[in-house]
Parts: sequence; structure tokens; C-alpha cells
Amino acid sequence: MRNNNINSKIKNIHSIFRIIQRERNRSITRREIQAKTNLSWGTVSQYTNNLIESKVIIQCDSKPGDIGKPASSLKMNNLHYLIGINLHIEKVTGILVGLDGQIVNQRMIVVKSPDLILDYISIIIHDFLSNDCFNKTVLAIGISVAGNVDPKNGVLIHSVFSKLWDHIKIKDVLEAAFKLPVIVRRDCDCVITAERELGLISESHLGKVIEIVTNYGIGMSFLHENHLYVSAGNSQAEIGHLIVHPGGTLCNCGNRGCLEMYASKIGIVTQFRNCSDEDIKSIIDPQGSTDQIFNLIRIHAIEGNGTCQDLFNQFGILLGNVCASLASILDPDAIIIYGDMIGEKDLWKDTYEKQFAQNKFPFNNTHLLYSELDTSAPMLGAAFCALNAVLNDFLKQII
Repeated sequence: MRNNNINSKIKNIHSIFRIIQRERNRSITRREIQAKTNLSWGTVSQYTNNLIESKVIIQCDSKPGDIGKPASSLKMNNLHYLIGINLHIEKVTGILVGLDGQIVNQRMIVVKSPDLILDYISIIIHDFLSNDCFNKTVLAIGISVAGNVDPKNGVLIHSVFSKLWDHIKIKDVLEAAFKLPVIVRRDCDCVITAERELGLISESHLGKVIEIVTNYGIGMSFLHENHLYVSAGNSQAEIGHLIVHPGGTLCNCGNRGCLEMYASKIGIVTQFRNCSDEDIKSIIDPQGSTDQIFNLIRIHAIEGNGTCQDLFNQFGILLGNVCASLASILDPDAIIIYGDMIGEKDLWKDTYEKQFAQNKFPFNNTHLLYSELDTSAPMLGAAFCALNAVLNDFLKQII
């Protein structure tokens, strides 16, 4: 009975905390909290007082009430923080973020030696802890990585960027160094978590959402009734490795014809290198870096070069077909596209939407959306994944 009572208390204070947290920089009255949670007035009063005493929230200037004296309002305090880190082969980026999602500091380190990746992460965390957290408390650290992750043990099993990053025990190393909880999640799961907290999902009634992340590669995450889909193993939602051209271009996974080899930044550059248009290759050096080649392809596509436009059209066709299949199988409320390729959507959006409409199940009503989150999304999502992992233990101390 005691455990049931404690669980009920945690559930109630958790609901109240989340309502206040998701107001972000706005305040909310106890009556508004009561209306949104359907909890009793006594429960709301008790737990908001607990949160105030613990300095998690603060009481603000009063709001005009319907009857009698003005009602005091509540919002998140600025004494508790999270750290979010995103790993990339070129740079490691990090943010110090409040529980309301407000970024208060950012840090970036260029990756010169991939074998020192844990050192780079540690430098960023140390800077945040030593320079920005006087009289502040960091609750947890979240790490976003591209690749296969063992989330339970915090191990990066396989990185899409470097074999030197395979089987890194990120959680063990960082927890030993900083004595803080550390969680490690796939970058796609971090992005959809940020979307749920701060983006298109946060203010909507979307219950089932697919998020496609289109950067150097292409990945996916699936949210079902506010819960992330978790596979039986450590390899899930590998949309980038669906075979769209059997026997086609060799992928770094070892298969041929994967979506990633056609519908991503690397895919577009790879197909450019494989094309037979020697005229455009005399203008764009196929031996340049991925970013250099991609940017030139984009420029020439905008200027009307047919070969470059075809590469973006192929992106739209294949992504549209794959998303139509996902919609027909899973029937989500929405499919959201996020990532670097959003900036180039004028070159592929019409083709993508047309292909989707032509190939989805006729009675499917999935909406196609485009994320408004910026490049901080993986870090924000990692921070909120970390908060989700420690929140109940944190609130248990308050009650």
C-alpha cells in the first residue's frame, strides 16, 4: 500500500511539474493547473508549495482573478539545468539548458582527432559546470549520437561517422568523471523528443508521429501516444537502409541500393559522382568534400542545371514513396521532416508531396509537415531525454 501511495504522489506532482514546465517562459495559476490536470485543489496547492519550497518553481506577480483578489501565478525557476551534447564527425556541440527549454549557453569544439571524442565531450561539460553553474544545479547530461545505441547501458555500439567510435561506453566514462546521470540516445529519438517538447507536436493533438531526419544520412523515429517506439534489439527504424534500388550503389552498411545512398546529402553527392554528365563534372570537382560538392550541386540546381535538378527530384521521389509506404503501414497523424535538407526543400518538396499523394493508401489521412526546429534540436532532445530519465527520482525527493 505504501508503494502505491508513493507512486500516486509522484504521478500527481509529475503532472503538475509538466504543466508548469511546458508553459516555458509564461506563468500559470493554480486554478489553470487544476483545470488541466483534473486534480483536487488541495493536491495542486500541496505540490505546488513543495515545488516552491524546493526552488524548482517560483511564484510570480498575481494575475487578475474572476472573483475576489488576484490569483498568484507560477513558472519554472532558473536554478536547475540540463546539459545536451550532440556528436558529429566534424564537431561536438553542447548546450546548457533550463528545465523550460531556454538555452543559456552553448559550446562547440572542432573534432581534430576522432579518437579523443570523449575528451572533447568532457571539456564541454566541464566548462558548463565550472563557469555557468554557480548556485545552479545540473540534474543530468544527455548525449545525442548517430548510429546504433544501447540506451540501457549508454553504449554507442556502432557510429555512422567513425569506426573509432564503435563500442564506446559513453555513460560509464562520463558518470565516473562528473558524478551525474548520463543518458545516450539516437539522434533521431532526440529530435522527435525536442519536437514533442518545443516543436510541432508540443502544441498539437498529434498522437502518432513519424519524424524523418535528413542530414548526411537519413534516419527515423516513431512516437506513439507520446511514447517512443523501442525495438527488441538495438537497431530500429533504419529507414535509411530500406532497399530502394536492388543491386544499386554500395552502402556503408554492406548492402546495395539503400535509400541513404540516394536520398541524403551523402546520397546526392554519391549519385553525382556516379553520373555520366562530364560537362557538369568539369564545373564541380567530384573529388571535393561532401559539403563542397553538395553546395555546388544545390547552386547549379537552382540555376537550372538538369543533372543537378534530377538529383533533388530523385530525392523527392524516393522519400515520397518511402513515406507513402510508412503512412500506409503505420497510419500516423503526421510525418515530419527535419534536418539540413529542409533548407533545400524548394528543390524537392513538390516532387515529394506529389509522390506521396500518388502512392499512399487511398484512405490514409497522414499530414506532411516540415519541422521548424533549428540545429539545436538534437541537443535539446538529448537534454529532455535525460530529464525524462531522472525526473521521477528528482520529484521523489521533493515530496
